[in-house]
Amino acid sequence: MKNEMKKYNCFEDSGHGWLEVDRGELLQSGIAEKISSCSYQKDKWVYLEEDMDKWTFLDAKFNGDIEKAHASIKTNYVNGSSIIRTYAPFELDRGQQESEK
Repeated sequence: MKNEMKKYNCFEDSGHGWLEVDRGELLQSGIAEKISSCSYQKDKWVYLEEDMDKWTFLDAKFNGDIEKAHASIKTNYVNGSSIIRTYAPFELDRGQQESEK
């Protein structure tokens, strides 16, 4: 069986984009403290803003291999404004961070 690379969804509207990452995976990556409040969260998902937070995560995940990082992304375009803009800004809950490690 071929070892398949995990795919991440990236959602883009006319003004911005976000990479959808499971909160537990983000916490396990060791870079959660570097994520800004420009990213959003809802339920178990964190939506990493495209300019910096997305690349901070992907750099950690793929050890700087940009080709693999790009290959792991499936982009979904949204007409108008994305609902992601209505989600809560990302906030690191230190209690949750410790319990998910």
